Amino acid sequence: MPKLNDNLASQVDGQEVREGFDRTPLEAGTYVVRLREVEAKRSTNDNPMWVCVFEVVSDSEGDAKNKGKRLWTNLVFTDNALWKVAQFFRAFETEANTDTDELLGEQIRVSVSKRVIQSGSREGELGNNIDSFLTLAPGSEDGESKPKAKAKAKVGATAVDESDPGF
Repeated sequence: MPKLNDNLASQVDGQEVREGFDRTPLEAGTYVVRLREVEAKRSTNDNPMWVCVFEVVSDSEGDAKNKGKRLWTNLVFTDNALWKVAQFFRAFETEANTDTDELLGEQIRVSVSKRVIQSGSREGELGNNIDSFLTLAPGSEDGESKPKAKAKAKVGATAVDESDPGF
């Protein structure tokens, strides 16, 4: 039978128990979000893609009532979808060859809509869609106007190639 090691067990013991995960979709609008994770995967059509996880900081007016809610989006590396990848990097005000690890924790704004989920275990339920990535407006980061630090570009990175998207 499996057993947790002492280190992992102490991490589990320190976690707050949640009765359920709030899947209530956000209202359509613009939100300030923080990039939490980027994972390289393959789409159901076997195209390379990144699964991006964002955490809501506030809405566009600074209201933090949805703070901590998560939003997911896929950036698929096909000719018809590269515009969204470009929009992603431009929202972070950085070059496309930037290592996404350098963007983790950075904030941008996203335009969000509601949609009916088309497949999977939540098919037919309401969910959110990130329609566009926007730069962080001056004054919207923690209520202060701070200059946005640009991420460092990864030296020696190559252009996106459909067979090897640089994962």
